[in-house]
Amino acid sequence: MAEAFIRSQRATHAFREPFILACEGDDGAAVTQLLATLTSTLLQNVLQLVHQALANAAAAGSLSVLRALVASDKVCLAWSRSQPWKHAGAPSPLYAACHEGQVECARIILATQRVDANLGCLNGESPLHAAAGGGHHACIKLLVAARGIDVNRINSMPNQGTHDSCQPMAHVWHGAACAS
Repeated sequence: MAEAFIRSQRATHAFREPFILACEGDDGAAVTQLLATLTSTLLQNVLQLVHQALANAAAAGSLSVLRALVASDKVCLAWSRSQPWKHAGAPSPLYAACHEGQVECARIILATQRVDANLGCLNGESPLHAAAGGGHHACIKLLVAARGIDVNRINSMPNQGTHDSCQPMAHVWHGAACAS
């Protein structure tokens, strides 16, 4: 039993470092090769790392890494079953992309059809709030067209500031869309 645990920890460590370097280097081919080595047990050990890589790639506009991650059946299956941003306080990859105005990344994420377009981060701020707050008109238009989007969503921290995320999104996106 202890021997299996030690092997699992070694495999996790052997995956972690090259994976981080490949993601940071925007090397989609290396990410794809590393993901191919994942067993289901190893994936469970590095799931948080993979989810963080999704959010980081989306925020940075790392299209090759993002495409490699969402193309992996293993990652997408784990992603749809265990979205840590629902519980852990980390932003969803879609939120991260919209917060940074990375419309192509947001488009890739939405195309997986494995995300709730309204789910952003723990304070209730949605990807649409993030896009509107940053004035990212292309992201706003993409999200408004997304299936299931709630343009009347209000975040759960209504006194957090004076920006428009405190307002129903129908008001915010209409103003932003009209400005573009």
